Amino acid sequence: MADLTQTAASVVTVSGGISSKGDFNGGATITAGSPVYLDNNSLWQKAQADTAAHLGSGARVGILLSDTINGRPALVQESGIVNVGAT
Repeated sequence: MADLTQTAASVVTVSGGISSKGDFNGGATITAGSPVYLDNNSLWQKAQADTAAHLGSGARVGILLSDTINGRPALVQESGIVNVGAT
């Protein structure tokens, strides 16, 4: 089976709500469709998909719906279903 290719412009909400409408900023340059977590400084950071070691108990996690850079508002969906734009 071929690897999936993600297209950031194709990331869309399927169901559920957008939980963070720019309430918190990005803490790095992150591409739409990436898993993210809210760090101790209230910045969205790219999450490692292979471990939860850097996440605290009850940490906020979600999928980034639009590209963000350090210090800019981030649009994150924390519940529901997201089409991550992969083909």
